Amino acid sequence: MPGNTVLINNYKDLEWYVGDSKIEELIEWLKINGKKIEATVKQLKMNDFDKWLEDLIFPREVDDFIEVLYDGGQGEGDGYFEVKKRISFYTDNNKYTITAIECGIGNGYLGCGVSARKPRAGEDWKRGNDLPDGPFTSETLEQIKNGIIAYELEQLSVRKPQDPMEEEILWWY
Repeated sequence: MPGNTVLINNYKDLEWYVGDSKIEELIEWLKINGKKIEATVKQLKMNDFDKWLEDLIFPREVDDFIEVLYDGGQGEGDGYFEVKKRISFYTDNNKYTITAIECGIGNGYLGCGVSARKPRAGEDWKRGNDLPDGPFTSETLEQIKNGIIAYELEQLSVRKPQDPMEEEILWWY
């Protein structure tokens, strides 16, 4: 099927395939919405992201818990500027990776992924999932934090009693 690869914010890891039948519609949508930034959404800067990490780890030191995989800038000129940062941190069972891209134009990008630190019994691969992503905003940071917490939660193994009398009986065991 013929199509097009669309590069988002000139970032090689953000490529989308768009079929020929939809490319004209995408181009029109980008002309109208491409450079709009909602006034109610606070656009973040990389130092806001760094502060969020400090608050997440407080009162401990960020360097003791966060592994910086990439920290750098690229692409100055013609009103375009981009700063990228990719970090990882670990829990007993999972590795979380957050990618932050601050752009001089547009909304930037913030996304999170998780991968298991070891395979399940009988499997020779490690499972993983995408967690929330979106524009580089404080709302996306909050969604990522909530996604991490939800991913780490363990289901209760104790069943809840259905009637008050059963609750009284279970209390004595």
